[in-house]
Amino acid sequence: MTRESPPPVRITFEGQFLTFKEAEDAYPLLVAGYLSPSHMDSIVLAKRKLSSLARGEMPDSAWGNCRENIVLSTLSAMPKKDDVLRVLDVGGGLGAFYISLKISCPQVKVDYAILELADTVEQGNLLFAEFSDVKFIAEMPSENERFDVIVFGSSLQYFEKYIDIIRTTCSYRPETIILTDCLMGVVDTFVCAQLNVPDRVLPMWVFNRAEIISLFSDHGYSLQLKSISHFPFHNFANYNNDVSKTRYTNLIFQRGMLHK
Repeated sequence: MTRESPPPVRITFEGQFLTFKEAEDAYPLLVAGYLSPSHMDSIVLAKRKLSSLARGEMPDSAWGNCRENIVLSTLSAMPKKDDVLRVLDVGGGLGAFYISLKISCPQVKVDYAILELADTVEQGNLLFAEFSDVKFIAEMPSENERFDVIVFGSSLQYFEKYIDIIRTTCSYRPETIILTDCLMGVVDTFVCAQLNVPDRVLPMWVFNRAEIISLFSDHGYSLQLKSISHFPFHNFANYNNDVSKTRYTNLIFQRGMLHK
């Protein structure tokens, strides 16, 4: 009886660098952005559900992964100023959280801003032109702006100047800041290359979890929730020692509250 070979290891992440520039030099295919035909198709299909909702037809509830469930449950339970929830979705792609929120929680009124790359902003504003409660923006709002909640849906790790992004988002004085599927561990923060995106390689940070918690704490935000999302294939099994313990981490911070 022939023994079957184990399935090949899927390598999603590779390398250990100090800066994005070092990763760029090591991987010539490394580029920014992630729009693809399949991604666009899924957004268009979801948008059709929103159009049905606008006509008074209730579509099926949006399918939710762990990331979406954390964000939707938090947003749906938050108090709203003037009955409108002001949301800044940092790196929110083509509005996946917005779509799920509108389908699963239609009673929640929002003023929803999505910060993204210029090409995504252009596509997003075209796709959602008929929806007045969402807008796509390519630059961080003025620090005088105010939001009730800020969401990083597996996005903080793609910002080269993540410390500046954290400082600016905290300046908006949101009540709640949500980080989902953010790669963190116990090792010092480093840069790696993400290899599972078709036709491109992306630079990204792998964070020291204590560092990120401390950065938010320095701006008056205390940790309220910490959990792990399980991705059996997208892991760091090809790394050695403590790096292999890196996990997709979810954190929720609250302004002015003590975490016990």
